[in-house]
Amino acid sequence: MNYTLKNLSQSLLEISLIVSAEELEKFVPETVEELSKEIKIRGFRPSKAPYEVLKAQIGEMKICEYAAEKALWESYGEILAKENINAIGAPSFNIQKIAPHNPVEVKIIVPLFPKIAGLADWKKIKVPAKKTTISDDEVSKTLSEIQKMQTKENIINCESKKEDKIVVDMDMILDGVPVEGGQAKNHAIYLNEPYYIPGLNEQLLGLKRGDTKDFKLPFPKEHYQKSLAGKEVDFTIKVNDVFELVLPEINDEFAKKLGQKNLGELKNLIKKNLEAEAEMKDRERQEMAILDELVKNSQFDDIPEILINREAEKMIAEYKYEIAKYGLAFEDYLVSIKKSINDLKLDFAAKAVERIKASLVVNEIAEQEKIKTNDKEIMAEIERQFNLYKDDPSAQEEIRKPEYQNYIRTFLRNRKVIDFLREKCVR
Repeated sequence: MNYTLKNLSQSLLEISLIVSAEELEKFVPETVEELSKEIKIRGFRPSKAPYEVLKAQIGEMKICEYAAEKALWESYGEILAKENINAIGAPSFNIQKIAPHNPVEVKIIVPLFPKIAGLADWKKIKVPAKKTTISDDEVSKTLSEIQKMQTKENIINCESKKEDKIVVDMDMILDGVPVEGGQAKNHAIYLNEPYYIPGLNEQLLGLKRGDTKDFKLPFPKEHYQKSLAGKEVDFTIKVNDVFELVLPEINDEFAKKLGQKNLGELKNLIKKNLEAEAEMKDRERQEMAILDELVKNSQFDDIPEILINREAEKMIAEYKYEIAKYGLAFEDYLVSIKKSINDLKLDFAAKAVERIKASLVVNEIAEQEKIKTNDKEIMAEIERQFNLYKDDPSAQEEIRKPEYQNYIRTFLRNRKVIDFLREKCVR
C-alpha cells in the first residue's frame, strides 16, 4: 500500500492511494466465494463456483471491482488508524485506474471532523425528569383497542349501519378526469371511524351488497395534494360486501385468550407496558434536551458543505420512508407540494447542521471522558444483527461490510455517551 495525504481545506483531506496487484489478489478468493453465493451458476452449489467459471459468467472486470472495493475499505481503515485521522461520515472513492491484475489507483476525499472551538460545560446542565403515571382511563383505552383487534367480522346481507365495515370499489373523478390514486378495488372502510374525506362514511350508510351510488364530496382544504385540496370530486361506489363487527366481551375469558389468568392481570400488564413506553419517551425527551443545551452553548468551526449535503440526504431518505408508510409515492408527493429534491435539501439544511453539531458534541465528550466501545461489544451487536436478519441474505451481506461495522462501533459509543450524559444531567 502506497499513499500520500493532501489537505484540501480545513475540513477536507485527500488521500492518493495505490493498492498493488498483489494486495488486491488477497481479496479475490473471498470475493469469488461471496459472488458465487449470490449468482446461480448451473452445475455448482452456492459459493462453490471456481474463479474461471465465475469470470465466464460475469466478467473478470466485475470480480476485480468487487475485490477492489474490499481492498480499498481495508486500506482506508488502516490509513485512518495509522495517521490518526479524525474522519466524519463516509469518504468518497474516486477510482483513477483499475484493471484486472494491475494496481488500483484511487483518490479518497475524507470529510474531517470540524473542531469545536468551545464545548459547553455539560456539568452545568440540569434536566428535570418527569414522573410517569398511567391513569385507569389510559388502561381502558388500550384495552378497547385490543378488543377491536379481536373483533369478528360476519358478512351480512342487509343495509350497512354505523357499527359495520363496508368493502367497496371506489372511483374518484375531478372535472371528468380520474383522480390519480383515486381508483380502489375492495377498499375496506370502517363506518364508525373518521375517514380522510369528511362525509364519505355518511354516504355509505344504508347501502347493502350489490348497491351502487354516485355522489359529490369536497376534499379537505388542507389535503396534501394541492390539486385536490378543497375541490369537489365525483364519487362512484359499488358495494362488494358488508360486515357486521362483533366485539368480544371484556372479561376474564377475554384475558385468558390473551395469555393472562384474569382481567385484573391483563390490566396490570397493560399498565406496566404503558409505563415502560412513557418512561422511554421521557428518556428521549431528556436526551434531546441535553443535546440541545450542549449545541446551543458550544462554539463550532465552519461545517463542511459535504457533511451538510450528506446529512440532508439522510434526512430525505428518512422522509421517504415515512411517506411510504402512508402508501404514497415520494415523486407524487413532491409534485403535490411543488418541490424538488434540491428544494427539500435546502429546507433540511438548518436541521442537518444541528444534527451534525450534536454528533460533534457527542464525539468531543467521548474523547474527553475516554468513552469507547470494545471489540467484544461490537461483535455481540453484529451477532445480534445477524440473528435478527437470519433469513435476509442481502441484509447479512451489508452487515459483513467494514463500513457497517464502523457504523456499529460509532453507534455503540454514541449510545454510551448519551447514557453517560443522562445519568449525570437528569435530576
